[in-house]
Amino acid sequence: MITRMDTPQSVVIRLQPNSSSSGISRLLFLIVVGGTTLLVAIGWAVVGVWFILPFAGLEILVLVWATRKVALEARFQQVITLTDTEIKIESGSHYPEQENIFPSTEVYLDIVEAPTNGASRQLWLTSGKDKLQIGFFLNEEDTNSLIAQLKAYGLMVCRDRWWEQR
Repeated sequence: MITRMDTPQSVVIRLQPNSSSSGISRLLFLIVVGGTTLLVAIGWAVVGVWFILPFAGLEILVLVWATRKVALEARFQQVITLTDTEIKIESGSHYPEQENIFPSTEVYLDIVEAPTNGASRQLWLTSGKDKLQIGFFLNEEDTNSLIAQLKAYGLMVCRDRWWEQR
């Protein structure tokens, strides 16, 4: 998902992965799947197969871990701030964990086309020897929108397969 905010001094573009699940839906998923696992395990324990309980507990623990990992990755975002003098990229989940600053006069967008069908293109902000991949979590539609917005801002765009039309 891409959101853009224009101010008199800068353009701020926020990149976030598309997330179809909310906190409530993830909790409901955990309750339904974990509860079903626990009920089946308790049923087997009542019948006398008690050693199933640790495995059910381990399964629920892995389910909680995987759901939490997906939720954290869904919160990841990149904020690109474009000004006349610099381009600042802040990346992180809850707060900016990484910040990169490029001089706007020396930076360009390098598009690396997908090697196979079904793979996504890679977008790199490049300035001299410094490179930073942006929008690696975006779908194709959002990637095209980001490229168009960066072109409209005046960023030079280079392609690794410049001879192909896209």
